[in-house]
Amino acid sequence: MPHKGEVPRLIVISGPAAGDVFLLEADEIVLGRDPANAVAIADPSLSRRHCIVNRTGDGWAVRDLGSFNGTFVNGEPVAERVLAHADRLRIAATELLFHAEHPPVEPSPRSELHDTTSLRLDDAVYLRSSAHVPEHARTQRDLLALVRIGTAIAGIQERRQLESELLDAAFAVTPASAAAFMRIDPETGGQTIGQSRTRAGGLEVHPNPTVVGLSLSRREALLTNVSGDRRDRTGSPAPAGPDLVSVLAVPVLDGEGVAGLLYLDTADSEARFDSQHLQLVTAIAGIGSVAMKNVSRVEQLEAEAATLKHALRITHKMIGTAEPMQQVYDFIAKVSRADSTVLITGESGTGKELVARALHENSSRTNAPFVAINCAAIAESLLESEMFGYERGAFTHATTTKRGRLEIADRGTLFLDEVGELSPALQAKLLRVLQFQEFERVGGTRPIKIDIRLISATNRDLEKEVAEGRFRHDLLFRLNVLPLRMPPLRERRQDIPALALHFAEVITKRMRRGPVRFSPAAMRRLTAYDWPGNVRELENAIERAVVLSTAAEINPDDLPADIAEVVAFDPADESPFHAAVTEVKRRLVLDAIAEAKGRWTDAARLLGLHPNYLHRLRRNLGLRD
Repeated sequence: MPHKGEVPRLIVISGPAAGDVFLLEADEIVLGRDPANAVAIADPSLSRRHCIVNRTGDGWAVRDLGSFNGTFVNGEPVAERVLAHADRLRIAATELLFHAEHPPVEPSPRSELHDTTSLRLDDAVYLRSSAHVPEHARTQRDLLALVRIGTAIAGIQERRQLESELLDAAFAVTPASAAAFMRIDPETGGQTIGQSRTRAGGLEVHPNPTVVGLSLSRREALLTNVSGDRRDRTGSPAPAGPDLVSVLAVPVLDGEGVAGLLYLDTADSEARFDSQHLQLVTAIAGIGSVAMKNVSRVEQLEAEAATLKHALRITHKMIGTAEPMQQVYDFIAKVSRADSTVLITGESGTGKELVARALHENSSRTNAPFVAINCAAIAESLLESEMFGYERGAFTHATTTKRGRLEIADRGTLFLDEVGELSPALQAKLLRVLQFQEFERVGGTRPIKIDIRLISATNRDLEKEVAEGRFRHDLLFRLNVLPLRMPPLRERRQDIPALALHFAEVITKRMRRGPVRFSPAAMRRLTAYDWPGNVRELENAIERAVVLSTAAEINPDDLPADIAEVVAFDPADESPFHAAVTEVKRRLVLDAIAEAKGRWTDAARLLGLHPNYLHRLRRNLGLRD
């Protein structure tokens, strides 16, 4: 396999597969959620075959495969487009960076290199234990200098300090008049100057791109003289002076990758670099490589520690230790500090607003307002003015100017519950808010700038709503940057006892009565019930039981009928009375079904029940088709 740096690749920057790298070794690479794809990403908002990246002549292109959420390059929707190095490809909530092959470095026609000497890093004399080092005064001075440099940088754990020490060392052992440490992005290969300075005290240095490119592409130290297109330290054309600039360029490794490059130059014709300087600076870079690897490891550990501390420090009002809830807590820890939009999906009563509040409380916006709007609870005719506010005189009875919820949420978080209930007109206005972070009040003409994070929630299938023309596709894409599905209570039954005890404690304190406990039979019924209304239904059931119970122990009789009728896991928990009642109900239901020849609607009519209740009764009694 070619070296990773030589093969074009897709680097996942954000989304469920963040951190993954996919090499483009085939001529066609299909991306989507189908596990059979070359790039398979477990993201439900992706189409099964979302888009394809294919080779076109000397380059690469991306083509959308009729995906539901579209394919975007650098923020623009595309059907097909040729990719350039460092283009950003977004598919649903996943963003990928296209990293092309490193182009061959050709010397600039305005910059010529003379008397170039290269040195493989492994061949540096001072870095090889078996190499013969001549014993003369300059060599001894160099060795002493390397010992001092190694001692100075051995314990450094901060990148800028290490870069500064390397520049100091280079000035100390060479006649350099300018020096710079260039940082190399490990993902994109991009180059930035980390630190630079001149011996005379200036800070701005402009490394020669031809020398830098050759040294990095070869991974070798270079000693050369440059003529043509010479510039002074400010980047302006150089005044009259020597024609040649002596240059040293040495890569600094970080494990197997290139972390940076040490660049030195001098225009002093009396103090040019020689091969001894090349050996010495290469040795300095070798010592710096070991230190840089340590710095990178420390940075990685600090980042992991910060993430773990944040995860441990997150505050929320949710209860549960089941694996689905652990995934929710992990999501909050990871994305609360971001400003990206979040779409929370799930059945009613699963705690979507609690998640939204937790995201706000653990973000940098925690001291700003959290404003919630239930889009289904406000009449459509009032919702627009509630969200956007209105100007005085905008309509009858608008006697004053009113700020809307968006304006109140400025610098904070806006939570739109049941966002699927928005009318098409409000969907269009909300899309503009997300695109431009501005809006106009009802009856107003002046745009109002805001800075909000939007979190939305719905129990609807918005993709189905889009397909049926009731929800805007482009708005869904904007809302669904970071999706989260809240698990229903039946998928985390192990949390039911803790939730039931919590609600019982809260309710008894509110009623100013003594604590209550649950009998084993009652708790088994609570755990066995499917809870179509989820946590909200559980809370209501516990409140009913606490209010109606006159004893310190809650029994099955104190629970709502639907729950009390659930067949217990342990028949020994059944009293003779309850066992007899359960058996009579089973017999009545089975006889009615038999008489109706298996037709549930007819059986319900025979029993005088609603068909939905009969289905629930069948499930509670443990009957099957």
